Amino acid sequence: MRTCSHRPEEDAAAEGTDARLYRQARGRVHQRFHFYQHLIIYLAVISGLLVIDVLSSPQSFFVQWAAGGWGIGILVHFLYAFFLNDLLGPEAERRLAERELNRLENRLGRLK
Repeated sequence: MRTCSHRPEEDAAAEGTDARLYRQARGRVHQRFHFYQHLIIYLAVISGLLVIDVLSSPQSFFVQWAAGGWGIGILVHFLYAFFLNDLLGPEAERRLAERELNRLENRLGRLK
């Protein structure tokens, strides 16, 4: 697997708007690709376990427990990659930091 060139710890405030938007778009694409990789590995492993399960003991199955447990992880990864990143990701952290900075600047402005 490739390493990530996306670095959410970079200070987005020092970048221009275009650079920040490009970095944000790359981060989202990166997260979605990681989800797809996770899904492909899941499908390959669960398929292999299913084959082993059917060949070794066709009267009772264990693969549904592995598929269910890992499937919950896949669901959480999907939600984060496609929906929850806006609520919990680096862009949300940047927005909260800007809001806190504005609040502190307003407080200092009133004290002067």
